[in-house]
Amino acid sequence: MIHAQPTELQYYKMVVGKKGLKLKANPPGFVLPQGPKLESGGVLVVEIGSGKAVLHFYGATMGDLASFESRFSNRPVHDMTGLTGHYDFTMRPMDTSSSDMDGELTRFPIDELGLELKPGKYSGITLVIDHIEKPDAN
Repeated sequence: MIHAQPTELQYYKMVVGKKGLKLKANPPGFVLPQGPKLESGGVLVVEIGSGKAVLHFYGATMGDLASFESRFSNRPVHDMTGLTGHYDFTMRPMDTSSSDMDGELTRFPIDELGLELKPGKYSGITLVIDHIEKPDAN
């Protein structure tokens, strides 16, 4: 048996930084290179050099970036930029021994893109297992 329990969950808000956006919007008629497709239809091209992956995003949305950043954080990242365009940008991993102000590792920093991650909280639900039985032999 399980039940739902209201809880407060933590996340990151991805917002435009104080110094402004540093992304290049796709020009009209831009042809995307070959590569794995992003959810928005953009493309991610990975370049491996000197043991580190450099990521080139083409035609990516801020939703694509928030989804990508969520994979490397122990909190989900929500796009709160209000930006609706498609952008080209490059991301380089930071030294894995570095960490952000909350002590959580953010492998691909976004400050070079003119974006910031700010901690936030929201109401959610946690499922709690009240009772579990061992299955019988059948």
